[in-house]
Amino acid sequence: MPFTFRRPPGPVVVMYHSVTAHAPTDPFAVSRQDFGVQIAWLLEAGYDIVPLPSLVKALAAGDPALRGQAVVTFDDGYQDVLEEAVPVLEDFGVPATVFLVTGMLGGRATFNCHSPDARLMDEDDVRSIRSCGIGLGSHTHSHANLPLLEPGALRAELEMSREALIGLGETFLSLSYPWGKYAARETRAARDAGYACALEVNSRPAAGSDPYSIARFGVTRDLDLKGFSRMIAPPFTDVLTRKAKSASRLCKLHFGL
Repeated sequence: MPFTFRRPPGPVVVMYHSVTAHAPTDPFAVSRQDFGVQIAWLLEAGYDIVPLPSLVKALAAGDPALRGQAVVTFDDGYQDVLEEAVPVLEDFGVPATVFLVTGMLGGRATFNCHSPDARLMDEDDVRSIRSCGIGLGSHTHSHANLPLLEPGALRAELEMSREALIGLGETFLSLSYPWGKYAARETRAARDAGYACALEVNSRPAAGSDPYSIARFGVTRDLDLKGFSRMIAPPFTDVLTRKAKSASRLCKLHFGL
């Protein structure tokens, strides 16, 4: 491993999409091997990989154990998650949450311009991962760009997806904003629709996150283990460099240097 920590920075939520080696043009498709190596790194670095409801509860309580927690999530509900990722999760004994496009179960990922023919899990697949202890979340009913919707359509997207999750046996209702697109209106709509939390895409630890804008690190195909580890927990030299660049920008803005 590149480096380890006595106290890993966190909590962190990691976002995956497809887990396959057969989509070379999809930047969000990672191989099973890379996925397994990344999960192993999280554990070796000292993270306790917990279910999403546990993290949300700890965030609300300000639990000191938060710092060492990590959550694994998947957006879209690709069938390859069942075939390639779930066996890895079971091997390591760690939980995860899969955010489903509930109105497209068993269909194709037409919203994905890189892999529009990729298969999505059908209802039997979803019930199968549920029986393995994988949590289910909403990625809306049709993978809608929520800020572009009229109020009635926004409400319908969230309510239809919520009811589908309940029908599939899920009791903890969570939402992942498609494409990470949301604003204050969407967070209010998620809360009003009965979701306990909502997740965005923002590469930083989740500590201090509002429950309806929980930050996640997005994993892409081009991340090797060194890149993954530096993204999740940058070494101290990276932190100093980032702070120095930020200070330099502020000087230029305020003093014209």
